[in-house]
Amino acid sequence: MMNPVTVNDIKTAMRDPSFIATLPPSLTPEVQKFMSNPGCGCNMSVYQKILKEAPAQIQAYFPTKSVAEGAAEVDRIMANQPQIQNMQQQQLPPNGLPQHPNANMPNPQQQVFQEEKVHFPEPINDFHVINCSIGEVEERIKRLPHGHKQIAIARYEDQVTVIVNILHFAA
Repeated sequence: MMNPVTVNDIKTAMRDPSFIATLPPSLTPEVQKFMSNPGCGCNMSVYQKILKEAPAQIQAYFPTKSVAEGAAEVDRIMANQPQIQNMQQQQLPPNGLPQHPNANMPNPQQQVFQEEKVHFPEPINDFHVINCSIGEVEERIKRLPHGHKQIAIARYEDQVTVIVNILHFAA
C-alpha cells in the first residue's frame, strides 16, 4: 500500500519551479497567492484546488505516493478545521497580519496616563572641574554646595580629576 500525498508534500512541491511549470494555466492565480505568502494557513484552499485539478502532475512528482488518498486527507483536514475556511474569507490589513479582536478597543491605562501629564522642570547644568592630589579630594568635594550633583572621577597615579555637574532645576 502506498503512502498518501500529504499537505506538507504539496507545500514542498509548490516551492519547486519545475513542479509549478507543469501545473495547468487555470491554477496560475492560486500559485501567485501561494508565492505571495507561502507559510500562511490560508493557503489550504490552494492545496485542495491543486490536489483536485492537477492529480496527474502530483502523481508524476510523487511517484511513490497515492494521490487519491491524499485528496481524502485534505478533505478530512478541511472538515475538521473550520477556522481555516474562516481565515480564507477574512480580509487581511495592508501589513498582511491578522488583527487581534481587541486591537481597536481603548486601553484604560493609556487614557489615564494621557490625562495625567506631569511637567518635569529642565535642569540647568553648572560644570566644575577639580584637579588635585588624592589627599585633597575629600576636602574639595565637601566644599561644594548642597544639592543634586552628577560626579565623574578619574585618577592617574596620585592625581585626581573630578568633574562635577551641579544641577539647578528651573521652575
